[in-house]
Amino acid sequence: MPVSKDKMDEGVFLVTLSPDASADTFAPANFEPLLSTLDELMADPLCRSVVITGSGRFFSAGGNIDDFSNGIETGDIGERVQEMTDKLHPLL
Repeated sequence: MPVSKDKMDEGVFLVTLSPDASADTFAPANFEPLLSTLDELMADPLCRSVVITGSGRFFSAGGNIDDFSNGIETGDIGERVQEMTDKLHPLL
């Protein structure tokens, strides 16, 4: 599982990215479960705040550089970045 969720106390939830998800957070296999977890918590009236962390060597390395490079070459990088932005900005 790329993402785990734990209730801490008083409405605070901890969302932890697995080591693999931390290494490639923006890959669809990791990004979609993260968004689903955050959407679920946003809909929970008992959730007051969310702490996002990573396990392993780092919090989040972002995305696979080769994937972004391929997106630039094929011309669909703008669409991919827009899709991520559209999903993340409402969470702020």
